[in-house]
Amino acid sequence: MGNLVEEIRKKISKQEKEIKQFNSDKEMYQELINQLNKRIMKGNENLINLRQKLDTFENEKFISDHALLRYLERSGTIDVKKLKAGLLCGDVIDALYMGAEKVHINGFEFRIKNGKITTIIKEDGTDE
Repeated sequence: MGNLVEEIRKKISKQEKEIKQFNSDKEMYQELINQLNKRIMKGNENLINLRQKLDTFENEKFISDHALLRYLERSGTIDVKKLKAGLLCGDVIDALYMGAEKVHINGFEFRIKNGKITTIIKEDGTDE
């Protein structure tokens, strides 16, 4: 009977050490999981920022058409006054004086409001 009791005590001691080691491993792994979760959160934040940057540059949201036109005008790349004069052909001038809301010329629709051309679009409605 003494051997049996001693054998059970050894098994209990061994099992307690094993459980203690499992708990220690669990704490270590939990710390690693916490560190990985922090890295994942940081990575997701970086990913969101990068996607926002990509969206900005892909969709050219970083500069307005007005700013681009002013740059081209002021840098001397284009002569806006000359371009405007080129648009004022006889039919456009007639439409302006008649108070028309639009005039169609060479596949374009010139929209007019309060005696000024406000936009010019393709007659077929495409942007290209």
